[in-house]
Amino acid sequence: MNVYDSLTKYVVYDFQLSYGGIGDCIKYFMFVLNICIKHNIKLYYLVNNLLIERYLRLRYEKMYITNADMSNKKLLSDPNQIYNISPHIFYIVNPIMFYNLFSYNDIHSIYETFTFTESVRNNVAHIFPHIPSNYISIHLRLGDQFLETDSSFVLCKDDARTYSEESIHKFIKKNSDKMIIFFCDNHSYKMKMKEQYSNIYVTNGDIGHTSLANTTDKQVMNTVTEFYIMIHSQEICAASYSGFSTIASKFNNVSLLTL
Repeated sequence: MNVYDSLTKYVVYDFQLSYGGIGDCIKYFMFVLNICIKHNIKLYYLVNNLLIERYLRLRYEKMYITNADMSNKKLLSDPNQIYNISPHIFYIVNPIMFYNLFSYNDIHSIYETFTFTESVRNNVAHIFPHIPSNYISIHLRLGDQFLETDSSFVLCKDDARTYSEESIHKFIKKNSDKMIIFFCDNHSYKMKMKEQYSNIYVTNGDIGHTSLANTTDKQVMNTVTEFYIMIHSQEICAASYSGFSTIASKFNNVSLLTL
């Protein structure tokens, strides 16, 4: 950021509603940011007026840009062209371009880049009134197929994640002396787990997938708040693959256990 203002090559990160959830938004921005840092390119975040932008913010406001601010813009057709772009042109990139290049090994320093609005911090007390100082988290992503919402809005109707219920129960029993917050994209499953174990706790906030058009403002704020709670865990256990829990662990360098 000490040289940011002097850079003359520009890349603009365009994250739109259908491009994924919180984890996707963060991880692809960080991936592109690391490329830009290495090659002295000024990276901007395109303001698309998404609900998530109200609650998850960049620490540096100067990195935001609008379409109206870009006088000379081009869509980057090949992600490899990012290494050889011309000065004073706003080259627009999106997460889809980097699917085959992305690696979690290149993701770091998220805390120095992203932050949360005060409304998220205040919302913790509303969805989890008695949050303790020490807890571990389990995150189970069942997949879009199991989202409790109008199916006509679901983008990946066949998305079902692999997980072992036996491994989840073993982990909970092994940590019976600890407070565990159980996060899941399916409310019914989450409540089922809570009823079985005295050391399982859940938030009471209505959540939703932040990439769906019918997810409400309140659901987005609650989902970002759950992410905020998770990044402050002592440990995160990923019961199935999800960028949500992986990026949460990298946000504050919290240990991640994959079942």
